[in-house]
Amino acid sequence: MRQNDPIAITISRQLGSGGALLGKKLALNLNFLYLDREIIKEVAKKLKTCEENIEFCDEKITPVWRTITRAYSFNEFGVYVPPEVVFPSDEEVFKVQSEIITSIVKNRSIVVIGRAASYILKNHPQHVSIFLHSDYNSRLERVKKIYNLTESKAKKLIYVTDKSRSHYIKVHTKQDMFELQNYDLSIDTASIGINGAKDLITSYLKIRFGNNFLSCPNSINE
Repeated sequence: MRQNDPIAITISRQLGSGGALLGKKLALNLNFLYLDREIIKEVAKKLKTCEENIEFCDEKITPVWRTITRAYSFNEFGVYVPPEVVFPSDEEVFKVQSEIITSIVKNRSIVVIGRAASYILKNHPQHVSIFLHSDYNSRLERVKKIYNLTESKAKKLIYVTDKSRSHYIKVHTKQDMFELQNYDLSIDTASIGINGAKDLITSYLKIRFGNNFLSCPNSINE
């Protein structure tokens, strides 16, 4: 490992624990490249399809029934006919997504949100894996506020999202998303807040990589 190798910070999270907000703040503070939904755009370009098609399998496994209905469409007589658009499979999306992430981190320090990045970059020499969690009520209030949802709809979204993300990780990596030994840091954002979590991660980086860790390639213009 060279001291000036790019640093890869991966953030896995429960919905409502503030992953996106923390990731943006951290990336801005460190001048690292922030990767979240930007990955969807790049995958769509690589697979020559629209972003909406990638959304189907973004951090979730496409149900069999949806795979079938996406693969065929009805003609005016009610008969299935192949559509003109070719939808990428979950496996194709994950493969291209992995290639994009590993390619970027060769030259730039990054903060990546979700998408099994902690597994994809597990062998990267300067990888820091983080898991964010929070108590249920704090998560519920955050989800209600961010998405402007009623309590019942927010509860459903939390349940569905947590289940989908966990299943996605299990299928593509054979790992348990909630197995904390797979992470360098596990942080309760309700206890110390988003800014506290940012400061904690920054302190960890200084301890692990030394005070010169900011000399790693980090500018998105480099």
